[in-house]
Amino acid sequence: LAASLEAQVQDAARRAVLDTADREGWVAPELQFAPLSARPAPACAAGWEVTVQDARSLSRLRLAAHCPGSPAVAAQTFVLRASLSAEVLVARQRVAAGQALAEGDVELQRRDISQASDALGRLEDALDQAPRSSLRPGQIL
Repeated sequence: LAASLEAQVQDAARRAVLDTADREGWVAPELQFAPLSARPAPACAAGWEVTVQDARSLSRLRLAAHCPGSPAVAAQTFVLRASLSAEVLVARQRVAAGQALAEGDVELQRRDISQASDALGRLEDALDQAPRSSLRPGQIL
């Protein structure tokens, strides 16, 4: 039963992160979770309902599970740590601050974006935009 709840929690977290990846246009996202600490879960005859409470930071995904129709069964909370890599836009060459980006200035590369949740994945989001500070080759946009 505990393994089932843990699997449900990870599935809910995976869906939330991959939905974000899809919205952001990140190409071929790959997600990994640090193992959950094994703890016994109380029985829930109706089956657990898992909700994502906060998915803003991959280093601290917060989820909750509750047992519908069973107020005596305490809600369970989980904090997951995840790492995410995807193909995102990086500077192909040095780009000066204020210089509008052209197609030749950027390329897709697989990167760990666990700490860069605002990384760009779609070329059209970057074209004609000008960075506020200079970009170095390989820097994530």
